[in-house]
Amino acid sequence: PPQVLRAKGILRFSDAPGERAVLQLVGKRSSLEFEPDPGGGARSALVLIGRTGSFSAAELDALFRQLEASALTTAARQ
Repeated sequence: PPQVLRAKGILRFSDAPGERAVLQLVGKRSSLEFEPDPGGGARSALVLIGRTGSFSAAELDALFRQLEASALTTAARQ
């Protein structure tokens, strides 16, 4: 969403065990780099930074539901 000024995260995908993706986003620039996952973690972590009051709890919940649905759809195709 345009309210996101910066995002950082470690993302793990069920179809890529032993790997993780490092997400960096600043403005319109972004990168997603895959690398070995030395800790072998099962959870992803994502931090979004925006201006105070630019996000509502309902918008964030909807965004994360969309991400989950997308991940489930992608996993079901494989």
